[in-house]
Amino acid sequence: MAQGEGMKKILFVVSPLNVLAKQNVDVLVDAGISAIAVAAENATPATFKEIEQGKYEVVVTNPEILMTSDELGC
Repeated sequence: MAQGEGMKKILFVVSPLNVLAKQNVDVLVDAGISAIAVAAENATPATFKEIEQGKYEVVVTNPEILMTSDELGC
């Protein structure tokens, strides 16, 4: 998928297990892609603000965070 000119995109990945999310993020970061795994431990307003500001190209999270987070607008 190509990015539109001047448009920054964020890819959300839903992972059923936090350990897999962390492993995926480690691989992405090693490849030079900015990524974060969002779990209960770091699902804070500050984390969601960083996501909103475009700090990460990929956000990996679990279904519970995705469905219950007010910051994600769900």
